[in-house]
Amino acid sequence: SGNETVQAVKALQKKAGIAVDGIYGPATEKALATIEAKKKKPSSNGKKSSYPLPSGIYKVKSPLMKGTAVRQIQEALAAVYYYPDKGAKNNGIDGYYGPKTANAVKRFQLMHGLSADGIYGPKTKAKLEALLK
Repeated sequence: SGNETVQAVKALQKKAGIAVDGIYGPATEKALATIEAKKKKPSSNGKKSSYPLPSGIYKVKSPLMKGTAVRQIQEALAAVYYYPDKGAKNNGIDGYYGPKTANAVKRFQLMHGLSADGIYGPKTKAKLEALLK
């Protein structure tokens, strides 16, 4: 182990606000786990350009398609300035694939030479991904 390890442990302890003794014990282990867990969250990597996009086909149907996948589509659209609903709170990002989301998809498709059907599918996904890189 040696001095470098002790320094690293002390730095970690300082960062985590626990007793700085250079000894890798349970508290330090827990602190490290917490820091590692935080790193895994998409927001903390500094790049907001990582928008995971769902595969599959999303469109307006009854009942409305909803959930994380739809929210991902909405967030990606908003990131390239095609807001589901600019007047609404959070620009209409609500996790529901409704007429307004379909309209945002349609506007996006029109501008990017895709068939503007308001249906999110592989081509729309590929175009969005290319823009978000």
